[in-house]
Amino acid sequence: MDNQSKILNTMTSLITGAIIGLTIGLLTAPKTGEESREEIKEKITDSKDKIKESATNTRKQLEDKLSVKDSRDKALENIRESVSSLSKELDDVIQSLNG
Repeated sequence: MDNQSKILNTMTSLITGAIIGLTIGLLTAPKTGEESREEIKEKITDSKDKIKESATNTRKQLEDKLSVKDSRDKALENIRESVSSLSKELDDVIQSLNG
C-alpha cells in the first residue's frame, strides 16, 4: 500500500500543480479573451497528455511489480512442493530402513 500511496500522491500533486499553474497564468496574462481561451485549451491539452502519460507509466510500474510478485509466489510454491516431496521420500527411506 505504501507504493500505491506514493503514486496517488504524485498523481494528485501533478494535477494540483497543473491547475495552480493554469490559474496563475490566467490571472497574470495581459491577453485578450480569445488569446486566453486558446492558451487555456493548449494548457488543458498538455495537462491531459501529461496526466495520461503519468497514468500509463504508473500502470506499467504496478503491472511490473505484480508480475514480479506473481513470479516470486510461484517460485516459492515450487520450492514448498519440492520440500514436501523430499520430506515424503525421506520418510519412506527411514521407514524402509527401520522396517
